[in-house]
Amino acid sequence: MLKNMIKVFGSLTMIILLLSCSVEKNEKVDLKKETDKITKVLDRLHNAENTKDTLGLINLLDDKALILGHNYNNRQDDIWNKVQFKNYISHWFPTLDSKPPKIIQVESRTVEILDGGQTAMAIEHFQMDRIRLMTRHVAILVKKDTSWFFSLSSYDYAPFDNQMIKIWESIGEDGILDSIKNKKTK
Repeated sequence: MLKNMIKVFGSLTMIILLLSCSVEKNEKVDLKKETDKITKVLDRLHNAENTKDTLGLINLLDDKALILGHNYNNRQDDIWNKVQFKNYISHWFPTLDSKPPKIIQVESRTVEILDGGQTAMAIEHFQMDRIRLMTRHVAILVKKDTSWFFSLSSYDYAPFDNQMIKIWESIGEDGILDSIKNKKTK
């Protein structure tokens, strides 16, 4: 009888140990700490762009990252993986003096931590030094161990409403301009 009780107790102990090892730990995510880490990664991205640091930029990408591009000659090439993007940017800024430096100064940034602290979304707005149109950067980041990497990155122009009138004027969209002017006078 004692032998059977020891077997049962041993089996129960083993089951409890196995269950405790397999239960997901719901650790509380330190949102401030993770947001600060993500902000530093975003700043490193823009610093790599400003200084034309190809390797620094590539090292911020997850191995399965996707970058939404602007290849107008071949619309099939609008989504790049990490290798394709590396090839693209090696031609984009091959040397420090190949193009004038970009000056990216972020004017607004929103970071949302998702998926129990394993995924994040960032939206940034900034104006490039020469163009003066608002640019929106949308990024999805994933956490690997304790570091954050870009899983998706996309840049697009997002002009202010008051800039749209000048854009429409420059492309001759009178019908649109007339409707805007009529709304303002009503």
